[in-house]
Amino acid sequence: MPKTGTGDEMLWQLFTEKTTQRRMHLVCLLEKKAVPLAELARCVDYSSKTLQRDLIFLQQTYQLQFQIGDRIVWQDKEKYPTLYQQLLHDSPRFCLFEQFLWGKEKAAHSKIRQPLQELNRFFKPLGIWLDTKAGCLAGNQRVIFQLRLQYVKDFTSCKSSKQRYEYFLAQRAPVYFAEKYLEQVADDPCFFRFLNECDFTMRQRIGFYQDHQLQAVEHNQLLAQHQKSASPCYQKVVRLMAVLKRYFTFSHHQQAACQRMCFKLLLAIETELPLAYVRLAVYRSQSQAPRFTKQLSQELQQLRLVVQSENELFQAILFDLIEKILPHAFSEKSWRVGLALKSSATEQARNQQQLQHAFGLVGKIEIILFKAGEPLPPRLDVAIIEDHYETPPAAIPIFHFKDISLAELFIFLWQLIQEQDIFCLPRICYNE
Repeated sequence: MPKTGTGDEMLWQLFTEKTTQRRMHLVCLLEKKAVPLAELARCVDYSSKTLQRDLIFLQQTYQLQFQIGDRIVWQDKEKYPTLYQQLLHDSPRFCLFEQFLWGKEKAAHSKIRQPLQELNRFFKPLGIWLDTKAGCLAGNQRVIFQLRLQYVKDFTSCKSSKQRYEYFLAQRAPVYFAEKYLEQVADDPCFFRFLNECDFTMRQRIGFYQDHQLQAVEHNQLLAQHQKSASPCYQKVVRLMAVLKRYFTFSHHQQAACQRMCFKLLLAIETELPLAYVRLAVYRSQSQAPRFTKQLSQELQQLRLVVQSENELFQAILFDLIEKILPHAFSEKSWRVGLALKSSATEQARNQQQLQHAFGLVGKIEIILFKAGEPLPPRLDVAIIEDHYETPPAAIPIFHFKDISLAELFIFLWQLIQEQDIFCLPRICYNE
C-alpha cells in the first residue's frame, strides 16, 4: 500500500481522472493535519464550493467523518489506506490501466475508446501504449517491468522478491515473463537463463537485473557493489556529487543520502528507464529553483549525463530530489546579519558589499555594520563581532572571533545558513 505523501502514491493518482486526482489529493492533505477551508482550497487549487462538494461526496460515498468549521478535521484517519484503494478502484481509467497492465483486457470496446486514447496520450513520453489486440501494455519493456514491480509492492502483501515474482506467475503476465525464471526467481543462474532466452538488448538485460537487485537488497548495498568495482555508473555519481557540493553544503548524513539518490537516478538512465517515467515517480516541488540554477545547469550539461534535449528534465528531477534532503536550500530566505569588525570604515564597507554580492546567488543577505560595544541593530538574525568584549543578553545568536579574514567570514556565513537553523544555536559562541 503506498504510504502517505510518497512519490509512489502520486504515481498511481496519475492513472485516474482529474476528479479522482482532486479527491485523492484532498484526502492526502487531510490525512496529515487539520486545515482551514480557505488554505485547503489554495492547496488543492480549486474553489471552496467544489471543495465542499468533494467533502460531502467522500462523506456519503465512503462513510467518512469530517468536522467542517474553522478547520476541516478528518476524524477517522485510520480509514486512509482502505480509502486510497477504494478511490483508485472506483476510477474507470485506473481499472482500465490495471487490466492492460496484467493482460486481462482482451477486447477494446467502443465505449472505452476515449479512455484508451487519453491513457495512450499519457503513456507516449514513456514509450509504452495499450495494445488492444493483445490486450496488454506494449513498448518499452523496462517501463512495463517497473510498473508491475511497483504495483505488486503497493497493492499486494508480497514482501520478498520471490513472493513478488510468484505473484507475476499467478497473473500469467504476458509478453516477456518466462516461467522458468518465475518458478525459481531467487536463483541468479536461472535469472540469467531467463534473460538469455528472451530477445532483449544488453541494456534491457542489465536493466531487468538491476530492478531485480533493487527489490532484493538495499540501495546502499547495491551502491557498495558498484563502488567496489568502480563501475561507469558509480564514476558518474562521483562526478555529479563533485559538482553538487560546489553549490550545496551537505552534512555527512545528507551527503550519503544524496549519493544514494544520485546513484538510483543515474542507474535508471544507464539501463534505459526513460526520464519521463522517473519524473512521474518523483514528488514535484512547488518551490522556485535556487538562484544559482543557471551556473549549475551549465556544469551539468558539461557532464553529459543525458542527451541535450533532456537536460532540463534531468535538472528538474535532480532539484526535486535534493530538496527532500536540503529543503532550506530552495527557500527564498532573507537574512539580516550584524557585522562589527576591527578594520577601518572603508574596509568594512568594502567587505559588506562583497559579501552581499557573493550571497546574491543563493538568497538575499543584508549586512548591517555596527561598532563593537554599541547596542545591536534591530531585527537581526545573527551578529558577528571581531572582539571578545562583554555582550549584553540578546535574543539572537552572537558569534565572537579573535581574527577573521573575508574568506573565512564568507565560509562561516555560508555554512551557518546552509546547515543550521540559527534560532536553535547557543546565544553566544566564541570562535578562536
